[in-house]
Amino acid sequence: MFSKREVVYGSVFAGVYAALVIVLAPISFLPIQVRIADALIPLSILYGWPAIIGVTVGCSVANFIAGQVFFGGSTIIDVVGGSLANFCAAYVGWLIARNKSKSVVFLATLIQATVISLIVGTYLWYIFGSPAYYSIFMIVLPGITAFWLSVLVGSLISMTFLGYLLYIALSKTKL
Repeated sequence: MFSKREVVYGSVFAGVYAALVIVLAPISFLPIQVRIADALIPLSILYGWPAIIGVTVGCSVANFIAGQVFFGGSTIIDVVGGSLANFCAAYVGWLIARNKSKSVVFLATLIQATVISLIVGTYLWYIFGSPAYYSIFMIVLPGITAFWLSVLVGSLISMTFLGYLLYIALSKTKL
């Protein structure tokens, strides 16, 4: 069972994650996205299960509400797929880097960004029914690879840059 403090932390993570995604919806959705809320995912390394569960629940709430409000309906693929991606990324990061050096934590954030990119990029490619190939800056890429890379860019910004900085700041003053 979880302590009262862990339940509160999980609730805070879920609420902050959902609020950030919804308030920043224009940059949180579509193929090229920078989910500032994903900066919370590396905090799973520091806070464990409360953060893992919080970012998972927060994502499902955010994807459902934002889908209804901004896109005229949410898809079960986005609600479940996004939540699964957050759970996998947060859990894997926690397994890799808990109680480890900052260089291992940084590597874990790279892996977390990759996990998000593969899962989210794949289902976005499916949802949008994208063409087999894209031409990006005169480079021709398979459609799914283009989606993986577009999500990866945003994930690197939010998790590996912002999330790592947030991790460093909070690891010095863990509450």
